[in-house]
Amino acid sequence: MIVNAEFGLGKTLQQYSDNKDAPIEHLKKAISMDPSHFKAYTQLGILYLDREEYEQAASHLKEALLLNRGFPLALVSMGNLLFETGHADEAIRYHKQALTVNEKELQALIGLGNAYYDS
Repeated sequence: MIVNAEFGLGKTLQQYSDNKDAPIEHLKKAISMDPSHFKAYTQLGILYLDREEYEQAASHLKEALLLNRGFPLALVSMGNLLFETGHADEAIRYHKQALTVNEKELQALIGLGNAYYDS
C-alpha cells in the first residue's frame, strides 16, 4: 500500500537523514492518505519533539493518542514531551500508562525514572 511506503520512507529519513525536514512531507502525506494512521502522527510528534517545537509535538501526539490510546510509543513520547516542558508529574502518568501496555518498555522505564528524579 502506498500509505505504508510513505510512512516507511518518512520514518527512515527521520532516523538516517541529516535533513531534519525531509521526513515531514512523507509523514504528512501518509496522514493525508490515511487520517487514522496513528503511527505517522506519533512519528511527527517525535520529530517535532526532537526539534523542540513543543506545540507541534503536542498536537500530533494528542492526535495519535486519540486514535490509539494504548500505543506505547505515543504514550512514552507524550511523557517525554511533558518532562521536557517541566511537567514531571504529568509525565509520570504517561510513562506508567505505557508500562501497563508493555511492562518491559525500556523508554518508559527510563522516562519514569527521570520524571521521578525531577519530581
